[in-house]
Amino acid sequence: MAHWISMYIFIQLGANALIATFFGYLIGLLTNYFFQYHFVFKSSAPHYFLFPRYLAGAVLGGVTNYGVFKALLEYGNETLFAQVIATASVTFVNYLICRRYVFNEKD
Repeated sequence: MAHWISMYIFIQLGANALIATFFGYLIGLLTNYFFQYHFVFKSSAPHYFLFPRYLAGAVLGGVTNYGVFKALLEYGNETLFAQVIATASVTFVNYLICRRYVFNEKD
């Protein structure tokens, strides 16, 4: 949600859609980490250990989001449609990465 809201604001302020989705993704990334750390996985591990792992997974998600979004825009799709598909393609993968790698405190 943070990604979408900030992306919308950036576009309304005149930003290019690709720039808007990039910065929206960064804002969403930080918001998502906070909620996953505290509420989804209820982690007690230190941030200096988990956040770099989270960033590694987020880079993969960010590249996927950007690539899918850009490809859909280049094929003439509307911004909203392209972002819905990009978000859907990344959401499940990001959750699995977080569950199996980032917040898996057994490693």
